[in-house]
Amino acid sequence: MTTLLLPERRHAHFSSIERWISRGDRLPDAAPGNKAMLREVFDFDGPLSAAALTRQLDVGDAEEKVWLRADPAWMRADMSTARMFAHGELGLSPVQIAALTPDLVELFAEHGLAFDAPTATRWYLACPDSLTIPDFADPDDALGDDLRLHALPGSEGKFWRVLANDIQVLLHNHPVNQNRVARGAAPVNGLWLWGGGRLPKSVTSDADAYFGDDPLAVALASAASMPVHSLEAFDQSVTASNAVVDLRGLRDDVLAAVIGAISQSELGSAKATMDIAFASGERYRYAPSHRLRFWRRSKSSSD
Repeated sequence: MTTLLLPERRHAHFSSIERWISRGDRLPDAAPGNKAMLREVFDFDGPLSAAALTRQLDVGDAEEKVWLRADPAWMRADMSTARMFAHGELGLSPVQIAALTPDLVELFAEHGLAFDAPTATRWYLACPDSLTIPDFADPDDALGDDLRLHALPGSEGKFWRVLANDIQVLLHNHPVNQNRVARGAAPVNGLWLWGGGRLPKSVTSDADAYFGDDPLAVALASAASMPVHSLEAFDQSVTASNAVVDLRGLRDDVLAAVIGAISQSELGSAKATMDIAFASGERYRYAPSHRLRFWRRSKSSSD
């Protein structure tokens, strides 16, 4: 059985999808969000730690440490609050990262944390075992939001509020950001802390292949010893695999093109059972026999 992971229902109104779900069986809804979707596909112990899993993927040294992501971010203040407008991929060059890293290493060391930037988009903190890591919001959930809603209140959040302030002061005054602003590029004026925790002791899955490019899902699939493929490799292999096809990050014409290719494959012609999962929580199953339910009309004909 193949599982399609799709974005929220409102982003996936295409005729092929409408046909599959109108003829298929409605399954019980799941909790919305990416974490719930990944929990359905992968089985692992403890909470989902994006930091530890992607650290293992990027560097291979995540075992026996507590990790926290500290990804580069662009934040901007308005009349009443501040909002994050971008995170991760900010076009930082290796030279810029090399210039920022020593200062960030020194700053975090003063707070008992070890900083490392092994990739342009995923930066890490190694944390002492004694430090309590809050359940920080995922950056995609905070993007464009009022950042006051994600601030840590009370005495327990004081350490992290002080740290965030120190990070902003350092980055605001850093020559790298001064040069970026002078060139019209967005400054890296904050770091988004999230995904804290330890590497799971084991990760397993009933699937035997993953098609997609989401770093956290790739990290989980790698930990489960599953073959990982790009979406371009999907067409020829999916019918031979109990596969997970991850389309969550696609939108509009790109998503429509991939869905169109799937609908022309053996999978789309109902020669294999397909579970359809939306990030908004809706779940459906389309089995080979469901192609005979031609009397069930799709609710949308737009593709």
